[in-house]
Order: sequence, then C-alpha cells, then structure tokens
Amino acid sequence: MKIVIIEDENAGVENLKYALAEVCPECAIQAVLSTVNEAVSYFKKAPEVDLLFSDIQLDDRLAFEVFKQINQETPVIFVTAYHQYAIEAFKHYGLDYVLKPFTDDDIQKALAKARTYVKGKQHIKTDQLTKALSEWNNTKTYKNTFLVNFQDRLIPISVKNIAFFYKDDKTKIKCFSGDNYAVNLTLDDIEDQLSPDKFYRLNRQMIIQRDAIKDIRFYFNGRLKIKTSPEVDFEVIVSKAKATDFKNWLKD
Repeated sequence: MKIVIIEDENAGVENLKYALAEVCPECAIQAVLSTVNEAVSYFKKAPEVDLLFSDIQLDDRLAFEVFKQINQETPVIFVTAYHQYAIEAFKHYGLDYVLKPFTDDDIQKALAKARTYVKGKQHIKTDQLTKALSEWNNTKTYKNTFLVNFQDRLIPISVKNIAFFYKDDKTKIKCFSGDNYAVNLTLDDIEDQLSPDKFYRLNRQMIIQRDAIKDIRFYFNGRLKIKTSPEVDFEVIVSKAKATDFKNWLKD
C-alpha cells in the first residue's frame, strides 16, 4: 500500500511512521508533506497513491485546502488533535478520524477500513460517518475537575473556574481568580478532555474558555489577536487558517 503523510510536526511524522512500521510493514511511505502548497504541488503531478494520512491544522492553512485544489479521490485518514473538524473531514474522502495521541491499535483499525476501500472501492458514505460521529459526541463525557499538585497538597480545580490552559516552560492552568497551577499533561491531552462547547484551542500555546475572551482585534495577514481576562504577558494570536472557525465557534 502506497502512503503519503501530510504533517507539519516532526514528532507527529515519527510517531506515525513508527506505528505504520509496527502494524503495516508492507506499507510504503512515498512522501512526507508539511504545508498546503507543498501538498498541492505534489498531487498535481498525479502520483499513484493508495492512502493519505493527514493532519488538519498545518502551519500555513488547514489541510482541507489541499483537497479543494486537486482532483482527489484517494481516501484520507485524518490524524489530528482537533476534534471539531470531524464533519468537514468526512466530506473530503475521510475514511477515519484518529485523535492524537493515538495508539498502534488506532492506526491498525483505520488501516483495516482503508484496505476494505482499496480492495472494493466502496467508500463509506458521509451520512453514515456523520451519524456515527454524532452518536459518539452524544455519549462522550468531559472532565468537570482537574486535580493538581500544589506544594504538599492536591487541589481540585473545577473547569468552570478555569480561564485557560497555556504552555510556557510547563503546561499551566490559569483560573479566573488569577491563580496559576502547573499540570502534568500536554495541551493535546487536555483538549480531548474538555467540552468543545466551552473551550477552544486557539493555537499550540493556549486552550481558552469562552468567558476568558475579553475582546478580539484584527491583526496582520488575516490573523486575530485575543485579549484575555485574566491578562497574560504574551501575545495570544489566532492564525488566519483558524480565524473563521474560531469566530463561528463564538457564535454557537
């Protein structure tokens, strides 16, 4: 099976390569592409590919822009930390939607769907996937409390008191009270445990609660600059690729 990977993070590429080597030794990786422009250029040469593994949030734009610009019927397994793009993903020949951090078993199950497609060319219908995703969302539960170490104590922090999660030297919780707590989790781990109705992943540095957004300002090159409450001592920027999605989230 000939595979192309679209991913802009080295760690993501290496993790996926390792998982594929473990569960699919016969898979041959033809190329690793890190930007929308690079991917469009590659696929316009019409290479023979059986399957794509693609992240969604790339450095320059969302990966969906690749598939809008090429005549693409190759099935895609989306591998991402952002669960809010699932419905859109299935409109672009998405066979599966694997959330990071993934396991070898997750990749093996996704490949089983791909083999069925490649063998029989029977694409899974978008409405079936949408229904399955809706059922999954309706049964998924989210954290109400995070337990943090503070000095010689354990402190339960209710999510309703959390303004945002952010990353500097460590991953930290910032409460509306102004208190800061370090937490031994990555932002990717935390994002999957939060309700997408209440929290949004602004960028690789911050996940914010709605009520912590004080105002939004237009910034260079179509980006947005967020002023938070409580305030932070660094700029909080939403990329042009995520700006529309972020504004739609605020309207919901």
